[in-house]
Amino acid sequence: MDCEKIRAAWRDGNFGADGRTLFSGQFAISGRGPRGGYQIIEAKSYGADAVLLIAAMLDPALMRDLREHAASLSLDALVEVHTESELESAVAAGAQVIGINNRDLNTFKVSLSTTEQLASRVPPGAVLVCESGIDSLDAIRRVEKLGVHVFLIGESLMRAADPGVKLSELLLG
Repeated sequence: MDCEKIRAAWRDGNFGADGRTLFSGQFAISGRGPRGGYQIIEAKSYGADAVLLIAAMLDPALMRDLREHAASLSLDALVEVHTESELESAVAAGAQVIGINNRDLNTFKVSLSTTEQLASRVPPGAVLVCESGIDSLDAIRRVEKLGVHVFLIGESLMRAADPGVKLSELLLG
């Protein structure tokens, strides 16, 4: 995540066609310490509908505080996990929207097996999002069998010559 690009987008009002953006926990929690409360307020002021909290970057208490702070501002919090221990922390923090990122943050390799391993451990009632690795209708069907019906699809659409055609392929085969 390029923090300067996010700041520039906010400064210039370049949020996309509908004026909305997704605020990233990577930006909210800097290397200088947890300043996330301020950035969540800033995200709200710029029209964000949601914040992304990355469990690998947050201790459980801070994750809970940030999630509650977002909720107090009527922002949804997508809590991203990569491992079983991160999932346990997200659940303990009260996460209601949990994203399982299939991209290993150390190697950047993508495998839907991450979702396959973790999906059954997400509590009933939580919204489960499959992040990364969705590049075909077969991939969607593979994780739908696990009860996942929400997908964060980026790379396959960004790499496509025609993202609209690719989206149609993903949805219709």
